[in-house]
Amino acid sequence: MHTLGKYIVHTHAKDGIQLSADPVAYEELPLGKGGVKWDEYLKALHAVGFDGYLTIEREVGDTPEADIRMAADFLRERLAALGLS
Repeated sequence: MHTLGKYIVHTHAKDGIQLSADPVAYEELPLGKGGVKWDEYLKALHAVGFDGYLTIEREVGDTPEADIRMAADFLRERLAALGLS
């Protein structure tokens, strides 16, 4: 991110867990429930001057609307807690 940061204008907000050493073997999970280190990620975006969109993406699950609402709340809470909102 530090190398390409000035070119980042938009990022997808997704979460999940790696299932094996195969980089395509993962399970998508609701935002905040997977392995993404959100505080580190959001701080790094801020450090490179990112002020674009965090687009919530949820492609699986039984309640995508609820998951998206939860994701928006999660991001607002993390940004506020980090003083980045």
